[in-house]
Amino acid sequence: MNVKKRLEQEANATHQKILEESDKGFLSSLQEQVSQPKRGPVFSHWKVWLTGAACTLAAALVIVCAVLFIPSKKHVVYLEKDFHTSASDVPALNADLKDFEFVIGEDLIVTNIKRTVDGPTGDLLFYELTLWTSDGRTLMSSTIVCNQNYSYEPFPPNLSFQQVQLTDYTVTYNINSSVNSTFQCFEINGYAKIEGRNDIIYITDYQEFTLDENGTLFEFIESLVQLKH
Repeated sequence: MNVKKRLEQEANATHQKILEESDKGFLSSLQEQVSQPKRGPVFSHWKVWLTGAACTLAAALVIVCAVLFIPSKKHVVYLEKDFHTSASDVPALNADLKDFEFVIGEDLIVTNIKRTVDGPTGDLLFYELTLWTSDGRTLMSSTIVCNQNYSYEPFPPNLSFQQVQLTDYTVTYNINSSVNSTFQCFEINGYAKIEGRNDIIYITDYQEFTLDENGTLFEFIESLVQLKH
């Protein structure tokens, strides 16, 4: 074998050995890649978790800021020592009422209309009035509350009340009937409450002398109080 032929054989053998070693290295590296956990998805999951946590924290901060900075409705406390009361009239009363209107017939006499406001705030609180029929058979005292923030409960405790639906509104009432031996008739005593969205009419004292054992309280209220439209 000549030298040239031998050199070609040795070169071919060396090249083949290199290729075999290269294949072994490739297979070994491929096996390592398969056996080792992939890092890319781990970082991706952490990124998603951190993004969700950041959104949750941001939402919580928005809610907290809304609670802290949205102004709450101020609770007003009215003290009786600060009340200012002045004389008034039916037109002024009707102008201040939002839900109801008083209709004063020819047979009614109205006295002692008073308007009460809170001194420090100037807020209108309530009206008071007394009226009776010209024949003297019916007498009524009333307090009309025109302020939803003013708490008022004039009725005696432990009274049982009932409700009746009139034409324009519902009346909560208590009626007591007895015999008046002096006038030989029935004496009706009652309380009533007419509640609207903004105004509440309290009939704090109702007295009637009548031949009807049940009296005419509801007819009297319907003729006196009308609902504004």
